[in-house]
Amino acid sequence: MFDYTAWSTGLLMARVGNFLENYIFPEIDFEHEAKNTEILIEFVATECRLKDCVHIPKVSHELSSKLVLTTEWIDAGQLWEKDTIPPRIRKDLETTLLALA
Repeated sequence: MFDYTAWSTGLLMARVGNFLENYIFPEIDFEHEAKNTEILIEFVATECRLKDCVHIPKVSHELSSKLVLTTEWIDAGQLWEKDTIPPRIRKDLETTLLALA
């Protein structure tokens, strides 16, 4: 089956499997994502250019699992809704994010 799929599609199935295992599966494992969120929270807290203007929602571990990620609710605008962010704050955020890139 794999030989036929590789022959008919030109895809190396082992590489597709490795890609799924290494990149896609961790993204849909919410325990993994919860750990990444904790790392991001620590980073933002120690980064003086971000700590006062970026809030990462805290994970509720007791309500989360491998299939469900529960975080605190943040009543805020979305970054892609840039017209809702005051111009001064938007400029500061853009400058900070570009400096970190």
